[in-house]
Amino acid sequence: DIEETARALHRPADEIEPIIARARRRLFDARRRRVRPATDDKIVFSWNCLALEALYHAYLVYEDPALLQAAEKTFHFLADSMMDADRTHIYHVYREGRRHKTNLLEDYVGWMRVLTARYEVFFDAADLREAVRWASEIPRRFGTEGSPILLTSTGKDLPFNTAEVSDNVIPSANARYAAAMYRLGKLTYQPELVARAERMLAAVIPFIERGPGFYAQWLSLYADFLTPFYEVALVGPKARQHRITLEKEFFPFKVCAGCLEKAQCQWPKAMFENRWVDGKTLIYSCIDGTCYAPTPSPEEALKQMRKGLQTTK
Repeated sequence: DIEETARALHRPADEIEPIIARARRRLFDARRRRVRPATDDKIVFSWNCLALEALYHAYLVYEDPALLQAAEKTFHFLADSMMDADRTHIYHVYREGRRHKTNLLEDYVGWMRVLTARYEVFFDAADLREAVRWASEIPRRFGTEGSPILLTSTGKDLPFNTAEVSDNVIPSANARYAAAMYRLGKLTYQPELVARAERMLAAVIPFIERGPGFYAQWLSLYADFLTPFYEVALVGPKARQHRITLEKEFFPFKVCAGCLEKAQCQWPKAMFENRWVDGKTLIYSCIDGTCYAPTPSPEEALKQMRKGLQTTK
């Protein structure tokens, strides 16, 4: 601060200002002659997937178009620049037009979860179908014989492959996969996906009992199994608006499927079959296919779900 410096030196401010300007120029000249430190400006696929999930959910909570715009920009960059043309292989790192493929589980799990999160914003069945495809493909690429736990990597350029289950700098990819399988199973009424998540969780329970602090993601999945978990179908032209309203209250034990037109209510079939009513938007709150009476009110739907939690306590 020029004024503060002038007072400390007992000199006029207009005299101090040019002195500081000259000192800064000399400092910057000296700095330019030094070797610049390395800048880590690479783009990491899995890290961006973590951010994308948060952005999509934040949009539902805050209704800020800038959040959705940022999410969509990142989504299309990852799809167009860090995946093969047929979207079957993912590049882990991108920098200055160059990309590196490492075959890391965290990348593929991250993309599957992004697709699911995006579906719950736009209700585009193509996203959900793609997520389900990855749910089946990932075990084929990273599976191990005789264990439900997946390899962290199958990259030939890595010194070793492990099956990591604990959280570290980023959450455990196995835990994130298991949680995604649970949610996908509930969204699509495919019990085999939920069963896979349960087998993975059971395999990790002994580790959790020895040190739960390293297994937050698994414990979150455990809570999903212990708590009444809702499949919510929003059927009608206001499905997306009502979906946003449902996020005005923190209620994590749910997944939401929706369709805005009758022609879109084809898949997941169990979510939408015989539920379209012309001229109305109805919300069906269900547990394992057993539903409360449909309601046109998001607030009433939340009330139904809260009642379900209280009943089981």
